[in-house]
Amino acid sequence: MQIGTKMKTTKTTAIRRGVLAYFVLAALSVNGGLSQTAYGGQIHLILACDTSAEAGLGSDIVADKTIVPRVFGENVPPAMLTTKVIDGSNLTRQSILGAIRDLPLVRRDDSVVFFYTGHGASDKQKGHYFSLPGKQQ
Repeated sequence: MQIGTKMKTTKTTAIRRGVLAYFVLAALSVNGGLSQTAYGGQIHLILACDTSAEAGLGSDIVADKTIVPRVFGENVPPAMLTTKVIDGSNLTRQSILGAIRDLPLVRRDDSVVFFYTGHGASDKQKGHYFSLPGKQQ
């Protein structure tokens, strides 16, 4: 049982890294690739992680909190990347909107990547939405 769980986790991590690498490449290609963005394009990463105790989601969220910035950092030159991580009790509707508002001037050749890792919810009247700590919506 332990081996199967470890293999599943390893496979999940590999899939997540592949998906993240795709996002990085997509962000770069929107800008026309590294050669063009090296003249001023920035990638602004906002990472929202529901690591609150009440989320109870476990190791995947913690892994995302570590892996996402690392994948971007390994594939984007430091001068082109800004990263904002919001997690734990700091993850609120206000903090997410604040992180977006606090972005430096986003120019035409910049990309903004918002990555949320946590619970989602569904309601017949509201449809799908993020389920943030403290029953926020």
